[in-house]
Amino acid sequence: MAGYRFVAQRAEVVAQPRKDAERQDLYRKLVARLALRALDEVFSATPAALVDSIAFNGHVSTTDPATGRPVRPCVVTVVASRTDFADLVLDEPRLDPQQCLRHLGALVSEHPHDLEAVPPVIEIDLDRYRITTDAAAVTGLDSRPDLLQMDPFAFERLVRQLFEAMGYETWRTQGHATRASTQSPSNATRSASRSSPSRPSALAT
Repeated sequence: MAGYRFVAQRAEVVAQPRKDAERQDLYRKLVARLALRALDEVFSATPAALVDSIAFNGHVSTTDPATGRPVRPCVVTVVASRTDFADLVLDEPRLDPQQCLRHLGALVSEHPHDLEAVPPVIEIDLDRYRITTDAAAVTGLDSRPDLLQMDPFAFERLVRQLFEAMGYETWRTQGHATRASTQSPSNATRSASRSSPSRPSALAT
């Protein structure tokens, strides 16, 4: 709405709609600003060593008035590098979001309000991937061993590798116990042992 006016004869407040050209221009700028905001959020949330560039496709979920069927036209698409994006001054009041996107090499629909689509720079078929919001689904991606679930013999090997990484000499004694020792700068001997694979225990002196 462009504003409101009070009609005294009817004691009523009447809305004054914007002109079509003004609404369409505001919508084009909104689409551009949303695309820039999405790029900025991803670059800010990821380390430079992990993400160097972003491919962004902006889709609109709506209904095609010609068919009545749901559609998702792509109205903006861009591949932006971190270096190029870092040169932008997004909080400059005179920055034009549409020109800014074109500076990045984006394809922007001239008439997004009419659902005029542009070809995405990269097509992503989400049906090929299994998407889940369950955090437990990624717990198995951690390669670190679970000490509570480890069998005693694997735990013994892990302790031996730990001592060796710390510079200790390790050996297996009778009864399959693992021992490690080294000489400290004060020539005092430090040792650790695990007495039985079935009941893990540790001793340090």
